[in-house]
Amino acid sequence: MQHYPTPPERPRMLFTADCSERGLRGRKDLVHVARGSYMTVPGRDTPTWRLKELVTLARCEAALRASPSAVALTHEAAAVVLGLPILESEPCVRLAVPGNRSHSTIVFPTVMYGPPEGRRRGRSVKLLRSTTAPPPEEVINVGGCG
Repeated sequence: MQHYPTPPERPRMLFTADCSERGLRGRKDLVHVARGSYMTVPGRDTPTWRLKELVTLARCEAALRASPSAVALTHEAAAVVLGLPILESEPCVRLAVPGNRSHSTIVFPTVMYGPPEGRRRGRSVKLLRSTTAPPPEEVINVGGCG
C-alpha cells in the first residue's frame, strides 16, 4: 500500500461572486490570484516557499471554481493539491475538461513576494486546459479540489 503525504492546508479564499469586487479590490489583506478570486494574506512569518504553495493552491481552487465542468486538476497542480513535491514553484495550472472547449490560455495575475522593502515578482503562470482526462477511477477529491 502506498502512503501519500497529508495534503497541505488550503488558503482562505474570497470570491467576487460571493461579495462585491469593489469591496475586495485593493485590500491590503488580500492577494489577487485570479479573475474574481482573492486569497487572504498569511502571517508575516510565513516562508516564501509556503507563500508560493498557498498561491498555487488558491489558483487551483479559482480555476476549478471558474470551470465547473472541469474533470480534474492534472500535472503539477494535482501534485501540489495532493501535497507531493514539485520541481518548480508556481507551476502552471492544468485542468482536464470535457469535450472540445475553448483552448484559450488564461494568464493569472503575477504575485509579488517578500517584505515591502524587498519585493520580488513571481512567475507568469497560465491556466492550461486539456480534453485528455484521466479515467474516472483515477480522479480523487482532496478537500474539495478535484
